[in-house]
Amino acid sequence: MSAARILNVVPTLMCGGTENQFMTLSRRLDPVRFELQFACLRRWGPYVQEIVDRRIPLSEYRVPSFRSLRAVTEQARLVRYIVRHRIQIVHAYNFYGNVFAVPPRSAIARRTSRRCRSGYSAMPAASRIGFSSTPTR
Repeated sequence: MSAARILNVVPTLMCGGTENQFMTLSRRLDPVRFELQFACLRRWGPYVQEIVDRRIPLSEYRVPSFRSLRAVTEQARLVRYIVRHRIQIVHAYNFYGNVFAVPPRSAIARRTSRRCRSGYSAMPAASRIGFSSTPTR
């Protein structure tokens, strides 16, 4: 059985409550069962070095504003990343992580499910992506 491929999408890698939560989780996940990757909007904060030291892939998607063409371009880049790396679970944290990651994940599911008519088991992995997000307050 191969490891489940998980992509955590976070705004930054600062030391806050949410960041502490996902870093603690990432340290405790069994690497034999889970292949962890990170995506962030700013490669900024004290956890960057830990992620690099642990050799966890970290991608940065610079978005100056969600009302910009650059945001759409970066979301398209995220779609390509998810498909290319055959990500199975996308877990977005905080408001901006959700705003950034939900549309690409939804686009992948729509695009791949339209191409496949023979049912769930024959669908490409990208169309079966699970999505989890933490509630925002």
